[in-house]
Formats: sequence, structure tokens, C-alpha cells
Amino acid sequence: MKPSISKAVLLSALVIPGAGQLYLKRFRTGIALLAVTLVGFLYILVVAMKAATSALQQIQLQGAMVDLSTLSRITSDSVQHATTCGYSLSITLIIICWLYGIVDAYLAASKAQNK
Repeated sequence: MKPSISKAVLLSALVIPGAGQLYLKRFRTGIALLAVTLVGFLYILVVAMKAATSALQQIQLQGAMVDLSTLSRITSDSVQHATTCGYSLSITLIIICWLYGIVDAYLAASKAQNK
């Protein structure tokens, strides 16, 4: 059975980059896209967790009660001011992987259907 173009594209577009390639049995490309995307998400998560921890410590040092809205506001401000090269690079790589994954899944599925 020939692979579905729409299924491959939707897996890459809506699930995670590389999922469409894995569906098409293009394992090297799929795993590479998955790895880069997951590392990027992990880096962003680490930056956000550091910001949240810092915000929590700041609130506790002020002796204020810790509530979710204050923690959220301070964490959001901290993350917005994170001008690290790694943060921007992570977001850029995730977007590139997502776009490449969609286009590659479409082209590979089209090629497989024409065989």
C-alpha cells in the first residue's frame, strides 16, 4: 500500500517534525528532525524552569505569599528578557525543522505515490 501524502504531512505539521518521515520509513531524516526539535524544546524548558525558580526565590525573599499569578507574571518577564543566543537559536531551529519536515514529508510521499 502506498503511503498517504496527507497523513505524512499532517503528522509532520501537527504532531512533531520527523513523525511524517518515520511514517514514510525515512528513519534517518525522521530521527534527526525529532532529535533537533526535542533538544530545542528541552533547552526552552530549561530556560523557563530557571526563570521560574529565580522568580520563586525573588518572591520568597520579599516575604510575599507565593501565588500563581505573581509567579507567572515574573517568570514571563524573565523569559521575555532572556536574550540568550541559545534561546533564539532553539526557536529558529524548531521552526526550520517544522517547515522542512512538512515539505520533505510532502515531497517524499508524492515520490512514493508516483512509483
